[in-house]
This record gives sequence, structure tokens and C-alpha cells, in this order.
Amino acid sequence: MTSQIADYAIQAKASQFIYASSVYVYSGCATIPFKEDYIACPIENLGASKLSAECVLRVYSEAGLFNGTYFRIFTAYGPGMSSDQFLPIAIEKLLSSETGPPNHRPRK
Repeated sequence: MTSQIADYAIQAKASQFIYASSVYVYSGCATIPFKEDYIACPIENLGASKLSAECVLRVYSEAGLFNGTYFRIFTAYGPGMSSDQFLPIAIEKLLSSETGPPNHRPRK
């Protein structure tokens, strides 16, 4: 699908291609902090598909067909997200009248 969209961008004479990748590219990475030039081998399907898309876009970009940029998004907020992630917990704490240090919730 990424190749097809990239081909369409070329036909449309787009000079820039921006892609929203994911932190899941780093799934299976044992070293922290993550490094962008780390040769990844994700252990989750989402990470593998995002990394594959990044590679396709890099090939197109290196060929000079457009300037490819991708962002590895770490913390996104929106419908359907898990309530045990950072942003929902932070929002809940900010809206509550609770004082004191935040309590850590174990992952489900």
C-alpha cells in the first residue's frame, strides 16, 4: 500500500512525503534510549509494517523522487486508546482534586 501511495505522490508531482510511523518500530529493542539509526527487527506486526513502509519511502527519497520524512510517534491520544497509558492518566490526575505524588498503575 505504501508503494502505491508513493507512486501516486510521484504522479501528483509531490515534492514532500510525510509519514506517521510508530514507536513499535523499536519493539524488541533491548537498549534504551532508542536510536534512530538502530537496525531494527521489530517483534510486533505493527512495528514490522511501519518499518517496511519507512524503508520503501527511503528508497523513493534516495532516488530523488520526493523528500521523504517520517516521524516515529511515541505517545498519541485519541479514541480507542488504552486508559493505562501516560496521557489518559495525566489528564485524569490533572482533572482530579487528588494531591500528592502520582500513583503508578500497573499495566493490564
